[in-house]
Amino acid sequence: MDKLIDLTDGIDLQILSYARHPSMEKSEKILNARVKKSLLMAEQYPEFRSNYLVCAERSQKSKTFRVDKNHIEDVEQSALEAITFAEKQLQDNRFLLGNTYTLADVIWTVVHSRLDLLGYSKWLDKDTFPQISSYYLRMQHRKNYSLAQI
Repeated sequence: MDKLIDLTDGIDLQILSYARHPSMEKSEKILNARVKKSLLMAEQYPEFRSNYLVCAERSQKSKTFRVDKNHIEDVEQSALEAITFAEKQLQDNRFLLGNTYTLADVIWTVVHSRLDLLGYSKWLDKDTFPQISSYYLRMQHRKNYSLAQI
């Protein structure tokens, strides 16, 4: 389970999101606001200062990396490797770790939904990743998926 969760943590959804944002000008404003808010929160909550500073730094880097084609390609390659691993995990399994729905499934469902939203449909396609495609469809039909209003 740890490996599956670590793989999702390694997918830079922030970069993928801002790289695919329909309006680069808008994403720049969003990132500026995130940096400002993170720095403000770091001041207000000194016990979490280091966490907020990490968030601010990540958003600041995203401003540059979201338009860096090479960096985006690296992020996409890393995501593709994680999805390939998940595809293998689903071989002969209903869920990522067998026949029991786990935290790994919750997290991967969120990741798949985000990738779908961002237009990475080739990574969810039944011809390219048949196990992922079937799995994601099953996750979308779960009651909790509907309740989350993804």
